Order: sequence, then structure tokens, then C-alpha cells
Amino acid sequence: MDAPDATPYTERPPFAYVESDMGARNAVEKRLCERADRTDWLYIGGTLAANAASIGADVTLFNGSTKPGVRLVGASLVGLTWGAALGGVYLSLPKCDPTWISHPTVEGAVRSEWPVALSVAALASITAPIIVCLEQGTCAPNTRTDYGPDERALRVLLPMSLSFVGALVPYVLRPSTYRAAKELERLRVETDGTSSSYVRYTVRF
Repeated sequence: MDAPDATPYTERPPFAYVESDMGARNAVEKRLCERADRTDWLYIGGTLAANAASIGADVTLFNGSTKPGVRLVGASLVGLTWGAALGGVYLSLPKCDPTWISHPTVEGAVRSEWPVALSVAALASITAPIIVCLEQGTCAPNTRTDYGPDERALRVLLPMSLSFVGALVPYVLRPSTYRAAKELERLRVETDGTSSSYVRYTVRF
């Protein structure tokens, strides 16, 4: 009697678990990593130019108004663009090394991007009122006697809150460096041939 045919053994592709495979696995990953390894100077310049434009508009248009609501618009725009500039600079920096594309073990990822994102947003929130008072020349006490108590408080609170939001905007309107890194991360999400529960992905800061 002939022995029954053995069931073919399906093994997981070697690149799914070989921890010494640190480079790009194909041309697509190589191209994405090369793009993610370059600083996006255009994005950095754009966010800094937007911040400079908002400061210029505040100095020439909004801050000289006799209406408190109009004056607060300038301070709010400065805070928003300052946060976007800080968040954009961080995300525009290189996010990949062609010779070492880091990835977690098969147990899962151990890094998250939110602690860094919130830290940059907090830094923007703390420094935004200082930027506003410096560009308006109102850091010294009693510089502007026409500011009421409510306006003085809002000139601190609005830039703080909007700069926090602005620092998170680059995660939506992504620079090319960060966009390529996220696409590379998506490609590195892998499942084996038998179960969808085996998943790993790559995040690099």
C-alpha cells in the first residue's frame, strides 16, 4: 500500500521573522527609505514662511486695530503657525536609514509616535505666548494700557491652545519625509499565510 501524500509544509517567508534583515527588501522599500532619509526643506521653509507672514500681518494689520477682537486674530495666527512650524520641522527630518530599517520583534511594536507628538505640541504651547509678546513688543509690564484683563488673558490662552493644535497639523498635512516613512511602515505590515493574527509593523523616529 502506498503511503498517503504528505501535506506540503507552508513556512512563513524568511523575511517575516529573520531579525538580521535590516535593509530594504525590494526596490519599492529602497525608494521609500531613500525619500524618508532626506530632509524636506521645502516643507520646513513653507511653515517658517507662514509663521513669518503671520507675524508680519499681526504687526502691520491686526495689532494696530482699536478693536480687541481684531487684535486677537493676529495673536491666534502667530500661535497656530508657530506650532505648525515646530511640528513640521520635526516630521521633516530624516526618518529612515537605508542600511538599518528598524522593526520590532514578532511580538509587536514597542514604540509609539504620540509621546513625541504631544511633547512637541506642549513645547509649542509653552513658547507661543513668548513669541507673540516678543513680536508685538508687549513683554514688559504696562506696555499697552489699552489692553483689558480679558484681552490680556486671551493673548496668552489663544496662542497656547492654537499652537498645540498647529503642532499636530503636520500629521495630517504630511511632509514628504514623514509620508514616505508611513508608506514604508504600511508595506512592512505583514501577515503569514495561515493566520491574520500574526502582524508586525515598523516605526522609526
